[in-house]
Amino acid sequence: MYSYFGEKFKNKVHYVNHHLAHAASSYYASGYASAIIVTLDGRGEYETIGIYKGEGTKIIKLYSYKYPHSIGYMYTALTKFLGFKPKHDEYKVMGLASYGRQNQDADNKISKLFSLKNNKFRLNLHFFDHHYKFGKRRMLYSKKFQKTFGSPRYKNNLGQDDADLAYSLQKHLNLIVLEILKDVLNKHKTVKNLCLAGGVALNCSMNTAIAESQLFDNIFINPAANDAGTSLGAALYCFYLKSPNTPTVKLKNAYLGRDTDTDADIQARISKYKDISYYYQKNVCECAAQKISKGNVIGWYQGRMEFGPRALGNRSILADPRLSGMKDLINKKIKFREEFRPFAPSVLYEDVSEFFQVQNCALSLYKYMLSTVKANPSIISQIPAVVHVDGTSRIQTVSAGDNEKYYNLIKCFKQITGIPILLNTSFNIKGQPIVCSVEEAVASFLESDLDYLYIGSYEIVKNRGEKL
Repeated sequence: MYSYFGEKFKNKVHYVNHHLAHAASSYYASGYASAIIVTLDGRGEYETIGIYKGEGTKIIKLYSYKYPHSIGYMYTALTKFLGFKPKHDEYKVMGLASYGRQNQDADNKISKLFSLKNNKFRLNLHFFDHHYKFGKRRMLYSKKFQKTFGSPRYKNNLGQDDADLAYSLQKHLNLIVLEILKDVLNKHKTVKNLCLAGGVALNCSMNTAIAESQLFDNIFINPAANDAGTSLGAALYCFYLKSPNTPTVKLKNAYLGRDTDTDADIQARISKYKDISYYYQKNVCECAAQKISKGNVIGWYQGRMEFGPRALGNRSILADPRLSGMKDLINKKIKFREEFRPFAPSVLYEDVSEFFQVQNCALSLYKYMLSTVKANPSIISQIPAVVHVDGTSRIQTVSAGDNEKYYNLIKCFKQITGIPILLNTSFNIKGQPIVCSVEEAVASFLESDLDYLYIGSYEIVKNRGEKL
């Protein structure tokens, strides 16, 4: 075997199955001594769902669901049908589902797509074509699908019936997964910890349904539950294969990526730009909190980048959650994305119960924005920009031990406003990845209507008149 550099590779290569890598990425980072592990994906090799049991440092495969019977592909087919990008925009369908309502016609259509007998999930393959041979032009859904559901939709022209369809799809996803989990628990009643992984495990509404079912005492999901996390899972699996007596260690936080440079390095890099001015702020958290409290929207680029698809306060766009028009403003002028998309609240860990109805079994999910919760009705009017149309929020709890600087920023905002919450969304423009360098942060700042940018201890403004 040869490396990318053309040199002979002499070390041993150990192949790790896709779903096993997913399972390892969650279990070995959970800190649990034992757990049921369920991997939910579109497809990995010829498996779509993997059921495992973790005991100590061993992962034991129990059984799996085989391709082409995939809940991931079912969700993806509807994603494409509704006019979104398949294997990319499924989270948008999840957001759209909140605008839906109970609709018997939608339920009848969705229920034709699968069967769930004796807890065994099967797709009705007459409605799909993802299982056709490679080389054939595949739509993901078949002609029979279109006869049942009608013509494909366009994401910019969706109506109530389409929202109802998304609602029914999400409802049936929750039902299928809960039945699978109940079946596993019936066979392994003594295990009360659950680890989830795979792209479907990023579905916050599904995770909420699992938490509210109270089937498990504790639930853990790696923040990079999608295929990005398989690299970590493969590495951890091989490590414990070689060192089985080494105790597992719980993942402390998701700040594992590229770090910012020192303030001196940052200054050297931003000084090259002629269309910005920058100011050193001794207390950057207090300064930024003041700006946010006055209705400004800021870019916040600090410390190590987050591992996984969710911005968790180090590569974030931040705003005041108290302003009812803030969601629409950010969607239209900064993120340039669909109006129905919600924004997440970052809330101080010690204050979360005052604002949101959390489940104790899901506390580890909240720090990574992996589950939604109901907002307490009495406080919705105080934070309208971060409560979705269905009264829920995809929260991120923030503690000083996880992210001291971001914690201090929110705490400063609380001291000013009495609200321990910031609106948090990823620092990127629609169609672009989250900013990964100082230069990308400045470029996105200049391309959007962000009011201020904070990198390290520097406050950055555009050279067209500083806002007060």
